[in-house]
Amino acid sequence: GNANLFKGVFNGLSKNIAGCVPATALFFLAYEPTKRYLERTLPPEQNYAAMFAAGATGCLASSIVRVPTEVIKTRAQTGNKVQSLGGILRASGITGLFVGYGSFLIRDLPFDAIEFSLYEEAKISYAKWRGRTPSEVSRAEATILGATAGGITGFVTTPLDVIKTRLMTDTCTISPLKGVVDCGTRIVREEGAKALFRGASPRVLWISLGGGAFFGVLESARKIFVPENW
Repeated sequence: GNANLFKGVFNGLSKNIAGCVPATALFFLAYEPTKRYLERTLPPEQNYAAMFAAGATGCLASSIVRVPTEVIKTRAQTGNKVQSLGGILRASGITGLFVGYGSFLIRDLPFDAIEFSLYEEAKISYAKWRGRTPSEVSRAEATILGATAGGITGFVTTPLDVIKTRLMTDTCTISPLKGVVDCGTRIVREEGAKALFRGASPRVLWISLGGGAFFGVLESARKIFVPENW
């Protein structure tokens, strides 16, 4: 019993990890050039727009890998017989790997855009306050800034996560949900506005921890792989 429970919890983990590396690479291959280009093109007062657009662009690029990875991971965790890449392609074709793509964009595109723009703006403001350049922000400082940006983003995007989950798990045939607006409206009408923030606390905690670790590593990698004048 306990062995099966442990296996169920971690089933699909290896598939998820395997997809994380190429997805992250694609994200930054799109994010960094877009950010640098828009920073040079837009006036300084619109710097936040450059970060927001770069985050959204990175999300779109990485979705090519992130969505199929999510599909394979979910099938493995739910015990679906067709859970391998080849099996899904044979059963459903290429479209089978992108089931729920719209739901992914509803949650992850705003999340990535908001989180990265918040982090980059916080880093610039913090560095200016300390009399330094953004590139001089240490890994420890980046970790704290990243955790803060992640926590704020996790909270404000909780309604999108709730709506995405409801849409993906909707099995009602009498009055099915018709989309994002319909889902959000029904939740507020039937359960109250607080229902849109159900699960916000653990979500904020988990994303804060992940954001801190991620951005700390990110700044270390930038110092190694991204030239200052690139």
